Amino acid sequence: MAVQTGAFRGAGVVSATTEATLPSVFDIWAQQSLSDSIKPALNQVVNFTSLWYPKKCQNIKKYFDELYLGFSFILDGYYLRNYGGSFAENFYGIKRIDSKTNKPPVDKNRMKSMFFITIWPYLRAKLDKLHERLTAISDQQRTRFTTLFLKYYPYLKTVIGIATVIFQLAYVFNFAKTPAPFLWLAGCHLEKLTPADLMAFDTLPLHLQSGGPLTRLWRFIVSIPAVFGRLFTYGLFFVQFLEYFYASGTADQFSTTHQRGSPPKHPAKRLTEAEVLTLEVDKCPLCYRRRVNDTVLAVSGYVFCFSCIDGYVRREGLCPVTYLPATVNELVRLYKTT
Repeated sequence: MAVQTGAFRGAGVVSATTEATLPSVFDIWAQQSLSDSIKPALNQVVNFTSLWYPKKCQNIKKYFDELYLGFSFILDGYYLRNYGGSFAENFYGIKRIDSKTNKPPVDKNRMKSMFFITIWPYLRAKLDKLHERLTAISDQQRTRFTTLFLKYYPYLKTVIGIATVIFQLAYVFNFAKTPAPFLWLAGCHLEKLTPADLMAFDTLPLHLQSGGPLTRLWRFIVSIPAVFGRLFTYGLFFVQFLEYFYASGTADQFSTTHQRGSPPKHPAKRLTEAEVLTLEVDKCPLCYRRRVNDTVLAVSGYVFCFSCIDGYVRREGLCPVTYLPATVNELVRLYKTT
């Protein structure tokens, strides 16, 4: 069997003489995204349905994890037994191959694959919920087991995450045939389905059949959870970024850097009421002198000296009396007729 180079494996390209093709890392990410999004999508359907039928959906919501485990065991077990891969893997044209026999996994190796496809995600979800619940318990109520679990479970998740990254990097650069640690523990690696595999299937899954309206509709429906799951992830990251941006004080720094200085107080507002009432109508509100070259600011209707209001509007961009935004285009010169 020909082996892909690291660059080609990342793109999923092989030569024409290659008998078996290893899937690209993008195919692997896509099938993993689909696999991870099916359960949240079904959970949302249950939550939505419970708004109309709360009593009927009560037990479904309570035992949703167990019901989904059974559903996944049946669905992925069927696809693994008949098509050599889980539903998500088969959807993207991928199959599992036993690394020792170079054939689809059977018996014990198939059970290993079923454990990591169905049971391990269920256990991890339960452990995550347990960790979240125990974290809220006070130190006085924690047992020795609780303390040890809270201390070491995050390390276990970190180790699994690091191992996953290492395996994927080794896969991309052609140092390994297995892109995930759980695949390695199951004794399998992934390959693309070949035309011979499709011919050998008793019945071809709808999403692998030749293009047609029904096939395209089915592929679109199945891909919706993965697409919306990805968009939700990006949106959540953006929200977290905004929370950090405003919580860290960075937003305040930007706002103070670009903030316009507070407009100066109108001179009449510093006068007493009697002085304001006695202010002559031909006086400029800015310089207190008799107006020269009367100019009205259209946004507020106040009249000023042309030199006073022109310089002020150019500098501040607003009316000195009402603080309404203004430009020099809104200055209207007044002329007296003799």
